[in-house]
Order: sequence, then C-alpha cells, then structure tokens
Amino acid sequence: MKYYQMMYNGNLAEDKKFASCLKVDLNGIDCYEIYNGRKIIDLAWNKVIFHCDLKGNILTEWLDNIYGWELFSESVIYELQSLLKESVQFLPVVVVDEEGEKLKKNYSVMNVLNMLPFDIMNQSKSDFSIDEMDDGEILYDICKPCFYANAISEYDIFRMENNQFALYVSENVRKIVRNMKCPEFSFLEVSTI
Repeated sequence: MKYYQMMYNGNLAEDKKFASCLKVDLNGIDCYEIYNGRKIIDLAWNKVIFHCDLKGNILTEWLDNIYGWELFSESVIYELQSLLKESVQFLPVVVVDEEGEKLKKNYSVMNVLNMLPFDIMNQSKSDFSIDEMDDGEILYDICKPCFYANAISEYDIFRMENNQFALYVSENVRKIVRNMKCPEFSFLEVSTI
C-alpha cells in the first residue's frame, strides 16, 4: 500500500483565494492538545471559535487556520469516518464570518489518535534532523521519511511521536479525498520498504 503526507495546499489557496481563519478564540484550550494522540473529553472544544475571512474568498472543505489544524467540513468527515473509525476524533467547533454570524456549514477539528513511535521509520533511508529543545524534549524535522511497510500497514492515518505536526495517510484516504475533488488537499508520496 502507498502512503502520503497529507497537507493543506497553501500555494493553491493563495491563487484561488480560499477562505481562512486568521483569528481563533481558544477559550482556554491548549493549542497543542490535539497533537498528543489521546482522546479529548474536554467539553470546552465546542466553545472554540474560528473567525473566517469570507469576503471575496471561497469556503473550502478543509478550512485553513492559524494553527494549521485539520479543520474539516461535515462532508469530509462523513466520507472519512467509515474508514478511519476509532483512529480519529472529530471535535466540533464554531466558525463565524466577519460579522460574527455562524456559518451554515459545520466544521470540526480532527484529532488523530494513532501516534506511532520514531522507529517505524528507517533512519538510514530517511532525510531528517534531530533538534533538542531547551526543556530537553527531542523533536524530529523529517524532510523525507522512509517507513517500514510492516510497521504502518494496519494504519490508514497516523502521526509520529516527536514529529506530531506531519500527518500521514494511506492511499485509501487519498482516494476518498481525491474522489471528493477537494483541491485544498495536497498529498506527497512517502517511501516504504
């Protein structure tokens, strides 16, 4: 099976004038909470408010935002839910326009629960660097991963420990999104051995 890094297509977004949320009221939510690979039970998520710039812009299924979160519409969630099942959690949020009116389209932030260890990646065939933070935390800057196929074969979606911002998906996810014809989704194939 093929795997991809799934990203928001920011270059196309600028050209096509896709709407984005440049302001978010977190209302006490930790903005890194969704990168822990744990189910979130904090009810405050439904009080998170995204302020969307719609003037002359196109509302997309993946709504760009200042945190780079996967902020998906109900239609994307509907299409992905049967495949991803318990691998993800969708956290409903409020999205409003410039006047503070709630949008008719509903959105949720995707929390990926599959957090896989660094050793799913073949280090000698991958291009990456290791950064140690002031607090001793180790972060990996992975430019070109090469995953062990047997280590990821049972996952359709995952993130990696110490590189939580990158999102990896199987060809099954890519096919669903491509069939939806959502140009804001971008896929970069990654190597497996």
